[in-house]
Amino acid sequence: MPSSPTRRFWLLGVTAVAGALPVFLAVLKLQDETFRADFLSNLAATVLGLVVGIPVALELSRRQQAAEEANAIDKRTREEAGRKRKVLQLLRKELQENHRALQERVSQPSSVGTRVVLLPALKNELWMAFSDGGELEWIQDPSLVDRIAEAYYGIGGIIYLEERYFEATHFAGMRVAQSEPPEARILKYLSGADDDVTKAITGAVDAIDAALR
Repeated sequence: MPSSPTRRFWLLGVTAVAGALPVFLAVLKLQDETFRADFLSNLAATVLGLVVGIPVALELSRRQQAAEEANAIDKRTREEAGRKRKVLQLLRKELQENHRALQERVSQPSSVGTRVVLLPALKNELWMAFSDGGELEWIQDPSLVDRIAEAYYGIGGIIYLEERYFEATHFAGMRVAQSEPPEARILKYLSGADDDVTKAITGAVDAIDAALR
């Protein structure tokens, strides 16, 4: 059995002969006018196919990739718009509920003023949940977020004062002698804040409506 170098040499030789034989036969056949014409025609077609086909294939691949990227961007944009819309719709509903609750409070006279404190309290649960959970990032409009935050700041103040009112009326404890009871003074604070908070809520709802159009 031939050694390993000898075997490799024979394999290389056979491969070279097998590769050169078609070329050699083609050269011999070139003397034939019909074969030469067919050969040159096929060669020209092959070269033309390479020159034209490769750029076309690359351009088609580029366009397909661009279309896929555009579709991905469009899908992400629609998902973000949908999440923004849902967050704004929920906040709008909570703000409108607070607006109605404030109107009920200022339209009913009480024994110590023209404003009453009712249950249930005003709501800011959705705003707090969205703030803590990061959902406000879908709004992506700082001025709109500021308008909504201003409304909820006022709502938070109303919630705090009404809680103090209930403490003063139902869990009075020790009282310091003064010209008027603490609940009456708290009602004055509430009455002074009601208009500003109502305007802030209306402004926030109007801004949300504009964003939802």
